[in-house]
Amino acid sequence: MIVVLPSFFASIFGCNWSRDPSIYLGFPLGAKPNGVRIWEPLEASYKKNLQGWKGRHLSFGARLVLIKSILSSKPVHLFSLLKAPKGTINRLEQIQRQFLWQGTGIDFKSPLVRWEVCKASRNNGGLGIIDLASFNSALLAKWAWRFSADRDSWWKSLISIKYPNSLSSWQPGRIHGGYSKSVWSNICRDFDKFWKLACLDPGSGSDVSFWHDYWCPGSTLASRYPRVAAAALHPAARISDLHHCSGENVGWVIPLNCSLRGGAERERLELLNFLNSSAAGRISNGPGRLVWLPNPDSGFSVSSMYRTLVDDLFPGVANYPVASIWKAIIPTKVCFFLWTLSHLKLRTIDKLKSWGLNLANRCDLCKCQEETANHLFVDCAFVRDVWSGITRACPLVEPPRGDIVTVLQSWPSEVPDNVNSWFSFTALHSVCWHVWRERNRRIFNDCSSPARVVSKNACKEVIEWISAHNKVDRYICSQWLNERIQRI
Repeated sequence: MIVVLPSFFASIFGCNWSRDPSIYLGFPLGAKPNGVRIWEPLEASYKKNLQGWKGRHLSFGARLVLIKSILSSKPVHLFSLLKAPKGTINRLEQIQRQFLWQGTGIDFKSPLVRWEVCKASRNNGGLGIIDLASFNSALLAKWAWRFSADRDSWWKSLISIKYPNSLSSWQPGRIHGGYSKSVWSNICRDFDKFWKLACLDPGSGSDVSFWHDYWCPGSTLASRYPRVAAAALHPAARISDLHHCSGENVGWVIPLNCSLRGGAERERLELLNFLNSSAAGRISNGPGRLVWLPNPDSGFSVSSMYRTLVDDLFPGVANYPVASIWKAIIPTKVCFFLWTLSHLKLRTIDKLKSWGLNLANRCDLCKCQEETANHLFVDCAFVRDVWSGITRACPLVEPPRGDIVTVLQSWPSEVPDNVNSWFSFTALHSVCWHVWRERNRRIFNDCSSPARVVSKNACKEVIEWISAHNKVDRYICSQWLNERIQRI
């Protein structure tokens, strides 16, 4: 028996050979679309990146930047064509979550804020970390847009031939049998999410299905009025077939194959009322076109789809002071610290006691009262002395009053135009940051600094932020600092 090796034919044809699944343009060929093996290289890539990062020595802000810029962008290529299994999504997010809260160390560290809050947008009080499942759905939704918008493309013709749809030319046909686990079937699973945010402008209605196309926002008429649709004489009728306009007489004629009674008749009357009140004004001249409801002017974008999905999943906090916390000229690690403080999740002693730790609760700055977030950053006598020094350096700054969340919400967020206003704009971040560092030095290093030194350090930090971003001339900043720091 003669055994012919694949390498023999490869040498004849002058090509390489490999076993399935092979990789072509980054996609695995020959592998099961729903299989886990497709995603193993991606998970390995995540872990390889973490090995090269000194996560234990990185601040929370640095880890956040790496997660959003590198880890969250790695799956884009595969997510744009393949539906990721839920288990894969969970493992990838677990890697991100562990890296954010405990770095690359093996010691467990309790997360400060729930992961669902971290995935909310910044405007809703989150960190804006990508929700991978929603991101996957948003990337796959572009195929629904292209299928409906690219009316004459060759790839749509191939899909329409393989999965015909006799009721609508705007949507692919249903997938049955052996094709139900194909790549295209996985893509189609998210089309319902897309059509909740898209709608057809029917035009004259000659190419839009009356019952089965999404020309009414949110759903088809067949799903909204199922009993009337089941009794329709012409299920594949176009809008123009049922809408009649003769002079001033405009109406709808919906032929049925049987008479309706009871609830079905009430449903028919509701349908006619809807058509005469809401739908009639949408009929015009010209062909139908697809409209993206979140942004009708510019059309579909993955980012708008993703934002809508995430805002629905993670509504977050209403009226969150995002402009007072996330400021471009302030280092990310400091903004992250203020973000944690805004959720009252810093590891203050009262928070540690709520976790079950047996600790004596006393503020190490004033030695008088219990340590809470509000006391540590607003009410503490030591902190009031720090703010007094800041106010002497820049009278434009007002010491905070009330609880810390109210302080964050009321702090100036308008973009300033001179050194004094820039100082007021960033003073809260610097003071809270240096107060927290002073508190940690007293607890862990058994060393302390007077309030006057903390005020000076906070002032110097603010001027460094302002001058580093060229918001104000460096010479002016230096002169301002030399003059004002003597007042503290």
